[in-house]
Amino acid sequence: MCGIAGIVSKKALNSSILLKMSEKMSHRGPDGEGFTLLENSKFIPYSGIQTPEECKNRDLEFSPKSVLAHHQEFNTAFIHRRLAIIDTHHTGHQPMCNQDASIWITYNGEIYNYIELRAELQKAGFSFKTQSDTEVILAAYQLWGKDCLNHFNGMWAFAIADLNQNKLFIARDRFAVKPLYYYTDDDVFMFASEQKIILHSGLLKAEVNPEAVFDYFTFGEIEYQTKGFFKSIDELFGGHYIETSLSNPKIEPQQWYNLNYVADNAEKQDFSVDKISELISDAVKLRLRADVEVGSCLSGGLDSSAIVGYMNKHLQGKPFHVFTATFPGLDVDEGHWAKLAAENTSAERHESHPDRQGLILDLEELTYAQDIPIWSTSTYAQFKVMKLVNELGVRVVLDGQGGDEIFGGYHPHEYFLMKGMSFPERLKYMLSSKEGNLFGFYAKQKLRFDTAFKLPNSLSKGIFSKYFKDLSFLNKDFYNAYPSRFTAEFHPAGNNLNERLSLEMQNTSLKAFLKCEDRCSMWHSVESRTPFSDDHHLIEYLFSIPGREKIKNHQLKYLLREAAGDYIPEKIKNRQDKQGYTTPNKKWISEIAPEFKEIFNDNLSDYLNVDLLLAEYKQFFGKDTPIAENRMFKFLSFAMWHKVFIAEFADK
Repeated sequence: MCGIAGIVSKKALNSSILLKMSEKMSHRGPDGEGFTLLENSKFIPYSGIQTPEECKNRDLEFSPKSVLAHHQEFNTAFIHRRLAIIDTHHTGHQPMCNQDASIWITYNGEIYNYIELRAELQKAGFSFKTQSDTEVILAAYQLWGKDCLNHFNGMWAFAIADLNQNKLFIARDRFAVKPLYYYTDDDVFMFASEQKIILHSGLLKAEVNPEAVFDYFTFGEIEYQTKGFFKSIDELFGGHYIETSLSNPKIEPQQWYNLNYVADNAEKQDFSVDKISELISDAVKLRLRADVEVGSCLSGGLDSSAIVGYMNKHLQGKPFHVFTATFPGLDVDEGHWAKLAAENTSAERHESHPDRQGLILDLEELTYAQDIPIWSTSTYAQFKVMKLVNELGVRVVLDGQGGDEIFGGYHPHEYFLMKGMSFPERLKYMLSSKEGNLFGFYAKQKLRFDTAFKLPNSLSKGIFSKYFKDLSFLNKDFYNAYPSRFTAEFHPAGNNLNERLSLEMQNTSLKAFLKCEDRCSMWHSVESRTPFSDDHHLIEYLFSIPGREKIKNHQLKYLLREAAGDYIPEKIKNRQDKQGYTTPNKKWISEIAPEFKEIFNDNLSDYLNVDLLLAEYKQFFGKDTPIAENRMFKFLSFAMWHKVFIAEFADK
């Protein structure tokens, strides 16, 4: 797990750019620093001030012999910051090359099946000098070319420079667990693990992409398009790669992976709960591979409790650490559930206690760490948990992110299950509910996911404006500038449950959650592993099962409850009060808002009706409705993001 970056430039650049970019992503890799520069048709490795002495002057082709000097000219370079997890010695140093130094890589992530792949590659004639998964990627690329991606089980973003073919090959994992962003113009192509690292190169200005801001406020979408909040920076989507000339890059991302699924009404497939349990178990076991200690996040919900239960199975009574955010005395506190789950295992439990005062003090740091505005204060709770993980010296944690998207865990998923039914089946299903009004629920979700975006733009806008009163606090011209974004083209909903889940899995909502997960963990130099988000054997098996099997008798995540039943307490298995990663969001917003009034200024007037917002400031942030609770924090988050990255970034 690391931070990576690279530059290919037609003009000579100064190495001070590389040194600054490396410094600014040291949080992603405090254990090592490496550079390689293309000089006279060869890559030459260099060390930096944070390169361990044991990595220098070794008899390895990628071992640096010289320190990268300030004001050294270059055109093409890779940067690597290392968080040492597998092969923690000098043999894991990066950028790494193959044995004749013709192919170089800078890589972030984990290929969990690297041991099996190494054995397969050895049979094909490859030999290895290290115990790293990085060297396995290099050999796999040499043998299979870009098809190597189909052999990997894990999370990754990497760049390979192939001098034999004058090729640059950049690839990202199937479901966007590990990040990769890039910038390109007529003279330079640049990539990095985080947007801020590209900005710190000084080769472009931090400018707002108003379309991303519009989608954020209007639809609550974060990075659903390749161009995010920064105008000139693009994201390489999950399941995509770039293959281009090393000397003259032309950036045309290509998709290499797409998640297939069966429809909800497909003929009954052969599947078993035992097989699902076996696949979950295998996914967790693979993600326990590390040369450092592995713990887990534990909220007390079904997903994280299942992960901890399977960890306990594989660790066979060996103690391990679990980490929970708790809010003693508040309704949202789930500490008792986490305690129940932990007591079912040999886990040692640790609690973080995020509070509003901490949020006031940390909001600017949290925003800088995240790179972009965020959805809610739940990200802060995650941020504080990862800080605690770091403080206790644990380098790796597992997390349950992705469980809702593969098993059907959100309440609107029941709408998509009903949507895939025939009318008589749907009517029977609604009448079978013992709780709530499913007819009203169905109508509300139909308006939300389908009807609104199929109406004329003016009507669709009217529905959003009436439903989300806070949109009146946007600049009127700004809100009226993007009518085409109120269309189904921008918001495909899905015609049944599995189709909906596949949309959530690929470059939309799950990707945004994983982005927060990555930034929270890596800011504190912690690797977060998510078995439900990237084990493609488990994921593909679940999408071969009709959606109607995933929600049974109005019970969400039915298959996970049944599969993991032997590894979690009965009370957690039967929980129906799903909260998610919940914080006292409404309470915090109303209490912290007065501390941030000054950041709502004329700098935001292109996007917000600042005068109206300030005139009604107390009432605005004191709204007491579920819709307001879920949306008010976005205004605070955006204002702080604009302050940090647009108004003041040059001073960072």
